[in-house]
Amino acid sequence: LDLIVDSAIEITGAARGFLILFDGRSEEFRAARNIDESSIRNPEFEVSHSVARRVVKSGQAMLTANAIDDPRLASAASISQLKLLSILCVPLVSRERTLGAIYLDHPQVVGRFDERHLSTVTALAEQAAIALENARLSEGLASTNSELRASREEVARLNDALQARLVERE
Repeated sequence: LDLIVDSAIEITGAARGFLILFDGRSEEFRAARNIDESSIRNPEFEVSHSVARRVVKSGQAMLTANAIDDPRLASAASISQLKLLSILCVPLVSRERTLGAIYLDHPQVVGRFDERHLSTVTALAEQAAIALENARLSEGLASTNSELRASREEVARLNDALQARLVERE
């Protein structure tokens, strides 16, 4: 996930990038990077949550050249607090379900991102969503296999006990 965010930053010239997962109630920062590929310590204080939530809720990407002057973001206090200018946020969609978002920004440059960047980051987001969904399915499959193994062992134990009782009765 760090590689995906690092690639998005490199391709777009963003100052920072985040990969955020949403489970419906809360958000989890799975990758938070600066342009120099260093990790961001407290990512939850560095992004506009209203932009990320809006993208996740709608399933539609958001591209803005100047977030401070964008009427769509007028009610977002985090925009002015963080002094954000350029923002590109793309949903992570898998099987018609939005898992999270790739969020990129540049607080010092107006118009840092364009439609070409949007297209490229959308392709990255599609790949990331597939990888995340595959990891989730693989984890679920491993858990199910473990449960089946335990059930099979229990059935074998019960069969042995039943067999012993039958032998005893005979």
